[in-house]
Amino acid sequence: MDKLIHWSHDAIISLLEKVREKEPLWNPVHPHYHKKSLKQVLYTEICKELQSEYPELQDITTAEVLKKFTYLRGNFQKHWRKINCTPKRLTRTCNSQVGVFFGMLLPPGTL
Repeated sequence: MDKLIHWSHDAIISLLEKVREKEPLWNPVHPHYHKKSLKQVLYTEICKELQSEYPELQDITTAEVLKKFTYLRGNFQKHWRKINCTPKRLTRTCNSQVGVFFGMLLPPGTL
């Protein structure tokens, strides 16, 4: 059974910023986007950085970091589709984690 990991708001923001800095992880037109071994190395780097920054994440694994990012990205995409398919007046109610992910759309350094 998976252990429960508490991700603070700051840790989530940090994860998203670190992924944003590593373009092969998220940009499908990047020449190294399809290199799985490189992606594994980059997620391992992110995992080590998060472990050093957040004591509560000391025992986190690379797989758990990838799982969290995949969840955030999927949640964002789901709500993004909802927002784009509903009238503007209904878009005010938005999941808080989606708001965090909107930061991925902003230029680096604006969070």
